[in-house]
Amino acid sequence: AVDAEDEALDALVDEIEGSLYATVNRDRADPRYRRYFKRPRNEVLRQALESELETVRDWPKSLKSEPEAELQALGKQLERRIASGDATVAERRTAAATRADHRVRDILPFIDAVNGARQLLYGALVTRGQKEGLHKSWAEGFFRKRPVKRTPEATPDAPASAPPTA
Repeated sequence: AVDAEDEALDALVDEIEGSLYATVNRDRADPRYRRYFKRPRNEVLRQALESELETVRDWPKSLKSEPEAELQALGKQLERRIASGDATVAERRTAAATRADHRVRDILPFIDAVNGARQLLYGALVTRGQKEGLHKSWAEGFFRKRPVKRTPEATPDAPASAPPTA
């Protein structure tokens, strides 16, 4: 939903830029153009939804006060798009909070319970292995191990890294 809102806002900002550009006779240095596009159009469009919403938040009031009917209509559209974008961002925040709550209330206690059961089972296997006279690592064979990622170690034959040059 956030991506769709961002794309819709980008399309509207692009339309606003085109109308404004035509209105100021293709002069990007014109103060009316610079009022909205202090930065290049592509930098505004490149922003994520939340950042772009903050960039364009005060545009609707100004656009609705422009003398051209086209810009006034775009100001009204932008006002609705900002409200829609804000609602989508709020939904994402709510979803993130719900996910965090689920993690700390349900998932982490489950992980702790599974680890506790695993440790109890390991203890029972170690005890049984000792009674049966099995190798001391016998109990560890029942548990999967993650591969250990190792960073390459410097060998005595490897040249030391060169100091940074200025």
